[in-house]
This record gives sequence, structure tokens and C-alpha cells, in this order.
Amino acid sequence: MTPRDLSQRAWTALSDSTPGRRLLPFAAVAILGAVVTVVATDVRPRSFIIGVVLAVIAGVMVLALPWRRLPSLAGVLPALVFLAGVAFLRDAAGGPFAGLGALVLLPVLWFALYGTREQLRVLVPAVGLCFFVPIALVGGSMYPFSQWRVGVLYIALALLLGGSVQRLIRQVQAQADEARRREGEIARVAEVARRLSTGEGTRRDVCAAACEIGDAAWAVLWEPDGNGRLALSASAGVETKPLVLDPARERSGALTAFRTGAPIFVPDGPAIEGRNPRLLEVLPTDGSILYQPVLRRGEPAGVLVVAWHSVIDYDETRVRVLVGLLAAEAAIAIQRADLMTRLEELADTDDLTGLPNRRGWNRELEIAISTAQRRRSALCIALIDVDRFKSVNDERGHQAGDRLLKEAAAAWRSTLRPADILARPGGDEFTLILPDCDVDRAFTVLDRLRQATPHEHTCSIGVAQWDGGEASQELVARADEALYSAKGGGRDRVVAAEL
Repeated sequence: MTPRDLSQRAWTALSDSTPGRRLLPFAAVAILGAVVTVVATDVRPRSFIIGVVLAVIAGVMVLALPWRRLPSLAGVLPALVFLAGVAFLRDAAGGPFAGLGALVLLPVLWFALYGTREQLRVLVPAVGLCFFVPIALVGGSMYPFSQWRVGVLYIALALLLGGSVQRLIRQVQAQADEARRREGEIARVAEVARRLSTGEGTRRDVCAAACEIGDAAWAVLWEPDGNGRLALSASAGVETKPLVLDPARERSGALTAFRTGAPIFVPDGPAIEGRNPRLLEVLPTDGSILYQPVLRRGEPAGVLVVAWHSVIDYDETRVRVLVGLLAAEAAIAIQRADLMTRLEELADTDDLTGLPNRRGWNRELEIAISTAQRRRSALCIALIDVDRFKSVNDERGHQAGDRLLKEAAAAWRSTLRPADILARPGGDEFTLILPDCDVDRAFTVLDRLRQATPHEHTCSIGVAQWDGGEASQELVARADEALYSAKGGGRDRVVAAEL
């Protein structure tokens, strides 16, 4: 906000509050001037009445006129009327020797508080006219020429008073605006923190908050991908595609900030990122860039990159502090996301074998059926039982049984394709999803799996091909019937369910 905007807002604020409350102290001083005039030894009634009427008209104008719809300079009219009233009150009480000249500073103080510079520029010469006009029109012993000195001094006082108070008002208003802006920014950071703490916030919220608070063009978040590289995980203000930075082959401010754990501010962003053309294609930069490390327990967990379209002053406390706070909130987001991912994995994973448990199996089966339906592709599932597993537990103990299940799961998984999903819903029961596989190909895969069963143990398998329309429960039921047939037919075999 410019100084002109500040002074204009001070003027328009007159219509946003009770004008009478603002006018009251000024009216009280004006009334005091009228009382002083009345007690003078020799009062000219005609001049006194005119002066009082003009002062009252000035007050009514301030209270009644629609200032919001009028141009700024129109606000000087009540002041000019009041100055004319002061001139008549001085004349009523004996001219320049009445001691009422100080009343001309009332409108100066008014516009110093609530007016604009342009209004003061018009008003200050009018203050001088209050003294010079009577000298020119009346003159004589009542208004001697020597009184021009008084007029000049009052003009100087008006300039000093008006200018000093307006500067003070602008400073106070600027500080108030800055305080409100900072309060809003802190509230934004607090809102991001609240959302992150309750699980509602995302990494993108952190990037969006960095753009909003820093008045930035865009912001992105880089995180380690587990292979010593940084991957782009979130962005705001710019469309991005999957991108990975490899410190062994390329350079970037993000990689440096992650390695050192210290923020890096680059006034001229293209100068540093221009060394990596691949980055400029995805993240165009034409101004300053800030690389803010995201620290978790003192160790880098990512880098928040904030970019501007122009060169900014990084030394400004607001940018440094607020982006630093957002980086701390980003650390919370990363940690929370990692914990949630780990909890989901634990909830869907069998502790013994590391395979999906019943919950994971049910979810994967629904996804597989939906995918096969969309692609109109073949799909088979299989149910697998380790033969005579109960006798292993009874004769050799549960530890031996658990060891057999772990070894069998590892051996079977080694025979499968990457897209195949082996699961352990519970006990000695295993399940298998074979996408893009008909029953004939499934027989080949499952026979190889059966032969891989460790320690001369055997397994029985029932397989069913999805008919293209049945529900998952019906498909599993057919595979279970086939497994029952395999166990009843002598075990150690694969039996297909009828379509």
C-alpha cells in the first residue's frame, strides 16, 4: 500500500465511523472560541453572528454530506467555510488583537488526522488568506500591515503540524497493515499445522501455503526416493510431471540444500538451475529461488523449493521465518504420511510370511476383478493348502510349522511373475491371483509352484477362472470346491473348477 493510498484511506474512513464522534472535540474548541469572543469588551454583533453561522454550516456539512461519493478535494469545502467563520469571529472580537487566530489550526489538525496531502495543500494557503485578506480589504489601525508576519507564522505552523501528523498517521497505518498481514500469515501457517496434525492436510497444502504467504509463483517439495535420489512429491502453482534428481549425475540447488541441511537463497534462479536444463523444462524460473531443507530430528527429510517471478529481498524477516515454519510443517506431513503408510502396510500384511493377509487379499482380489473387467482380460485365482500341515505342528511343534510356512511362501513366490499376488489369509491356507492368465496357463504356473514346495512336503491347489461376471465370493467358492476335490483326490495335485 502506497502513502497516497494510506492518506486516501484515512479520508474515506470518515464515512466508515460516526462523524459526530470525530467532530466533537473540534466543535468543543470552536464553541470555546465563540465564548471567548462573547466575553470580549466590545463585540460586533453582525460579525459575531456571521462567524457563528459559518462555523455551524461547516459542522453540518461534515455531518451531512455523502463524502464517499464526493471527490477527495470536496472535503476542503467545510474547512474553507470554517476559516471564513474564524475571520468573522476575529473581526467581532477586535481583529488580530482578539487572540482567536489559533482557531485556524483546527481544520489543519482535522485534515492531518483524516485527510489527504492534496487537501492539506489546498488548506494551508487558505490559512494564510485568513490573515492576509483582512489586511488587504480593511487595513488601517485594526488590521495593520505588520500583521503579515502572523500570517506567515501560521502558514509555517500549519505546514509543520499537518505534515508531521500525516506522516505519523501513515506510519501507524502502515504498521497496522503489516501487523494484520503478519497475523493472517501466521493464521495460515497455523491452519496448515492444524490440518496436518489432524490428517486433513497434504504435502500440496504446504506448497500452496508457501506460495500464498511468500507471494511466490510456485513451490515444490522434493523427498528422497530411497535410492539416494530426490523425487518430486508435491507442487503448487506449476504443473509438474514425475521427476527424479540424481546427485551422481546432475546438479541442483535442491540437492545441495538436502546434502548440507542449510537453506540456500538464489536471487537469480536461472543462473543456478540453468546448469540443469532438464529442471528448467519442468520448473521454469525467472526470478529468485529459495531452497529450504525440511528437517526431521535434525536430519534432512526433503527440500521445500519456493520460486518467484522477480528478485525479492530474502533478508525480509517474513520470508525467512514463515517459509522456515512451513518447512517444519512439511516435516510433520512427511512423518505422518510415512507412519500412515507403514500402518496400512502392517494392517494388510501377514507378520509371518510378509504376504498380504486376508484384508489385503480381499482388496487385491476386488482390484484384480475390476481390472480384468475393464480390460476384458482373463483372470484366475487359486487356493493352496500345505498337505498334512496339522501333523507338522503336532509332531514337530508350532515353530517348525511356522518355518515351513515361511519357506513355502518364499519358494512359491520365486516361481511367480511380478504381477501375480500370493497371499496368506490365515493358517496353512494360501491364495493366489493370476492376472492375464487363463486356466490352461494357470495349470503350468501352479504345477511349477507345487513342485517348489520345500522339504519334500506337498500341497493341494484348486484353481478357478473368472467367468467375466461373477462376484468375488462366487469365484472364491468355486476355487474352494476345486481345492476340496484336490485334497479328496489324493492331495499333491491341481484341480480346476468348472465354469
